[in-house]
Amino acid sequence: MDEIILTWGQTLNGFTKEMIQDATGNVYNIKERILNLKQRLELVNDPSQISKIERNLKCLEMSKESIIYYYGLNIIV
Repeated sequence: MDEIILTWGQTLNGFTKEMIQDATGNVYNIKERILNLKQRLELVNDPSQISKIERNLKCLEMSKESIIYYYGLNIIV
C-alpha cells in the first residue's frame, strides 16, 4: 500500500495512519464482496434470493460509504 499522509481533518479528528490503513482495507474488502454479490445476482433466478442479495448489496454500499465519510477516505478510495 502507498504511504499514507493524513489530511488536516483526519489529524484533527484524532485518526492515526494505522486507523486509516485499516479503514481503507475494510473498504476494499467491502468492494470485493459487492462485486462477488453482483456476479452472483446475475446467476440467480429465484426471486427470494434476488431480494436477499439486493438487500445485502444495499447494506454493503451503505457500510462502504459510511466508512469513507467517517474516516475522510474519499481521496484514497
